[in-house]
Amino acid sequence: IVRVPTFVTTYREVRTRPGRTFVGAHRVPFAPPWAFAVAADRLYQGGRAHYEVAVYDTAGALRLLVRRPGPLRPLTQAIRDDYRARQIATAAGNPESRRDMEAWMSSAPFADSLPAYRQLRTDLDGMLWVRRYDPPGDTGSTWSVHDRDGRWLTDLTMPTTWDIQEIGRDYVLVVEPDEMGVERVRLYRLTRGEGTPAVGSR
Repeated sequence: IVRVPTFVTTYREVRTRPGRTFVGAHRVPFAPPWAFAVAADRLYQGGRAHYEVAVYDTAGALRLLVRRPGPLRPLTQAIRDDYRARQIATAAGNPESRRDMEAWMSSAPFADSLPAYRQLRTDLDGMLWVRRYDPPGDTGSTWSVHDRDGRWLTDLTMPTTWDIQEIGRDYVLVVEPDEMGVERVRLYRLTRGEGTPAVGSR
């Protein structure tokens, strides 16, 4: 068992109404997501707003920090408004829940900027794949690939509809919806020129 620290950002609120107390626990919108990935001999963990991934060995010792410099993407008013609308829409069928969600959205403390990434994966060669943070509405996800020493190799863009199941030496196995919205398992070709991967057709 590898024991490593976790980074969780939440917002807890207590609201009262006549006759009862409502207690709600809410995550700060666009707070850095806790993310991890496991390889044969290491664990990758992230949870910071900036681009930093910690690499631990099987004994739980920190061995490496994978970093990439660059400014964080601004959290625009348009992104905030879209997020509020989406959250309120989830409670559209229940008037009471909708009122609660509207009240929460009117005072929710948003993060200062978008996180640098949202997901971590490893391929069968032990390379680290970092999915940059794509806000709702984006159609493409940028994945940054790093070798086992943390060096950046390349960026790849893949559809946000892809739910990656496995990254092999020469393939990417994904679940994606077809034209009718039915989920299908599909295999795409992955080529590596001098160790740098690129995704091709099925």
